[in-house]
Amino acid sequence: MQNNFTFTVDIQDNETRLDKFVSKHCPQFSRSFVQKLIDDSYVLVNNKVITKSGYDLKTGYAVTVNMPKKQTVLEKEELVKNSGIELLHEHEDFLVIYKPAGILTHGNPEKSEIQLNNTLSVVDWLEVNYPEIFTLQPGSERSGIVHRLDFLTSGIMLIARNNKSLETFLQMFKDREIKKTYWAIVKGQAPQEGIINFPIVLKPGTLKRMCVKKDDFIRDQQEARTEYKNLEHLSDMSLVEVNLITGRTHQIRVHFAAIGHPVIGDELYGKVSKLINRQALHAYSLEFKYAGQVFVFKKDLPEDMKLLLN
Repeated sequence: MQNNFTFTVDIQDNETRLDKFVSKHCPQFSRSFVQKLIDDSYVLVNNKVITKSGYDLKTGYAVTVNMPKKQTVLEKEELVKNSGIELLHEHEDFLVIYKPAGILTHGNPEKSEIQLNNTLSVVDWLEVNYPEIFTLQPGSERSGIVHRLDFLTSGIMLIARNNKSLETFLQMFKDREIKKTYWAIVKGQAPQEGIINFPIVLKPGTLKRMCVKKDDFIRDQQEARTEYKNLEHLSDMSLVEVNLITGRTHQIRVHFAAIGHPVIGDELYGKVSKLINRQALHAYSLEFKYAGQVFVFKKDLPEDMKLLLN
């Protein structure tokens, strides 16, 4: 694989932000991956390292994107050790873990070829700590992953340890027998409680941005239902507790943006915040019945969301 790419800024890209320029010329990379490359000094402008995503480029500038080396086994083990992922419960059939924001659930398209030196996934953590899980669904990236959390969302995750429990939990999610509760900090004074019931579709002309469909029928729309209650009113934001009745891509983020209360710090559906460097969304609790026993797991807000509230 090529180790670096160099592009010359033409007149059409004059005064374009660095991150947008790199994304345009490297469409195989996700926005979060481009951001990480810039943050970690892998992008140079006129042979000078630039770590500011909003850096304005000028016609004639040379932009070089360097590719970090793939990790060794020892490097991956060290990353896993310092990842912040926590084991909350260990059962013979499943694991319950806490995933911090900034950790992938599993690999993305570019990760099979490129691995940033400080980016890893839950699958990496499992590979180091529970390698037997990789006998599940050989060749699949699922590797015991029952459900996912967005890269910049923190919270509780459920991992199956064998094929039987994997099939059971996947069916339980499908039948809505697993209750997931999220805490989110949203813009403005959200109503005391409510139900958001807009279908969700992929926004036309995009690859991963979702949107709601409020009126007429559209092909491939998915029913989406979000129930919430306001836990705390602040001057210009609200802490809400959210129960997902369905589990669509970016459902909470899309639904709250649709009612005029986007999640604070959500760059995709709202705007960047100076107070927190990711969307203020946390998978707070998980509740389900398995083998005749009721399990309830909770994880308090991480420090960045506590600071935002304070």
